[in-house]
Amino acid sequence: MAYRSTHCPSGPDQASPAEKFLGRRLRTIFELMMPSADDPVGPRDSEMEEQFNRHHGARRRHFEVFCVSDRLQCGYRQ
Repeated sequence: MAYRSTHCPSGPDQASPAEKFLGRRLRTIFELMMPSADDPVGPRDSEMEEQFNRHHGARRRHFEVFCVSDRLQCGYRQ
């Protein structure tokens, strides 16, 4: 899969063998790991999220940011 999706620099259009065969780029695991920028959240999704949060009592949580040099206290809650 990696060989077939790698661009061929010696070709005239420098396309991969898979691009030449299929006429489009393959979606590899690297494209699946990257977040897509063309998927914006619309107003309907925002309204749905607000309604869900109101119904289920969800609240935004704030977490403290720790540095490497910070001293932390560890133990069990009782």
